[in-house]
Amino acid sequence: MRCPDCGSTMGEVTLGGGSQAFRCFKCGGFWLDSWAVNRITSQSLAVWRRIGIDSKWLTHGKNACPQDGLQLEVHRGESIPPNMVVKRCARCGKWWFPGDTLFEYKPALEAKVNYQRLWGISSNLASMALPVLGMAILVTGIITGIAAVRQRQQITSSASSGIQDFSATYMGEGEVMVTFKTGLTVPTIEYRPSDAEWWRQAPTEVVMGVYRVTLEDMEEGKQYQIKVMGMEYGLIVR
Repeated sequence: MRCPDCGSTMGEVTLGGGSQAFRCFKCGGFWLDSWAVNRITSQSLAVWRRIGIDSKWLTHGKNACPQDGLQLEVHRGESIPPNMVVKRCARCGKWWFPGDTLFEYKPALEAKVNYQRLWGISSNLASMALPVLGMAILVTGIITGIAAVRQRQQITSSASSGIQDFSATYMGEGEVMVTFKTGLTVPTIEYRPSDAEWWRQAPTEVVMGVYRVTLEDMEEGKQYQIKVMGMEYGLIVR
């Protein structure tokens, strides 16, 4: 795999918690899955050295996904500090942390979480984790293409079901955090593997106007269905 910034061949590494990633040992960038970023800590990263590099080397790359060649997109959101440049491939969902960004990102995120905890500020922890699931409304079946997923997500925001901003984040250890907004009362949601007959129920909680639900015993690489007020979503845990 080639580094998106400098074009060098990246090497496979193992980060904290057994998370697999690729790193460019010329410019220092990390290429990894969202769940791996969410799982590692700044302490576990301390065993890796930072790599300083002259910015001229960063012109040799093509800003392309090392896996499928699609142009990487800069990601903005609550999970990324506004002064950091972090990129994502819209097709495979993996993340690129240029240079020493990952070393700066994890302490910044941990400081934000600790600040809110110390001050007793209610927060949606799922919104501060990087999104890692493929999502789609089940219209004619589960849609796995990221481009189609984005189109379907736009439909969820304007759907007559009243469900808005539906999202799902794999938190590791088999747990998926589902969040959404609605003006209606939703005490539970249902979910099941796509090949299963029976639905499981999970209770909801409301935090600052956002419904939050934890789904347990989810397996990576497996397809699931989630039902919220009659609206079904197809998810692939990855």
